[in-house]
Amino acid sequence: MAGIAKTTKEDILEAAYEIVRKKGIDSLNARALAKELKCSTQPIMYQFSSMEEIKKEVLKKAVETYKSYMSKGINEEFAYKSMGYNYIRLAKEEPNIYKLVFSTKTNLTVENFMLEDRFYEKIEKVISKQTKMGKDEILSFHKKMWLLTHGIASLIADKTCSFTDEEIDMFLTEEFVALMKLEEFKKTDEWKKIISSKGKK
Repeated sequence: MAGIAKTTKEDILEAAYEIVRKKGIDSLNARALAKELKCSTQPIMYQFSSMEEIKKEVLKKAVETYKSYMSKGINEEFAYKSMGYNYIRLAKEEPNIYKLVFSTKTNLTVENFMLEDRFYEKIEKVISKQTKMGKDEILSFHKKMWLLTHGIASLIADKTCSFTDEEIDMFLTEEFVALMKLEEFKKTDEWKKIISSKGKK
């Protein structure tokens, strides 16, 4: 029994994380993990009760990777754009980690999905500092920015489209400026006319 314990929990989780990084969560199973560790499945099941437990731990590690990316540049002058850029950079550099964190079926509304983001409180503080918006305005503003950012990131992670760093930077800049101008436009009578005419033929 002493030989079984030589493979530690940390060893197993590191190997599991590497499998997910390279091949995706669907490739993570006991046999693949044993092959990565160069051992039998016995030490793995000695340390963990099931593969589901291992997958949950790998997800936690993936979330920490996401937080690490989002934290880069948080103290820059244009921190919000930097966070959006790093969100996309995660999808580009670690597509399988990105998909593990953000491609889970939830059936949540967009607002609730964003509020469940483990980094949302910091995002909210950055937007508040940069725009002086209130909580409800921030949620609405971030929803529109996030839809663009998430769309680009998903296209990259799925290898559907490619974008240069310059294109990504410009997309984020233009969307931010456009949404800031939209907030001002919403205060005008012209906006009220447009909204009141919605759905009319």
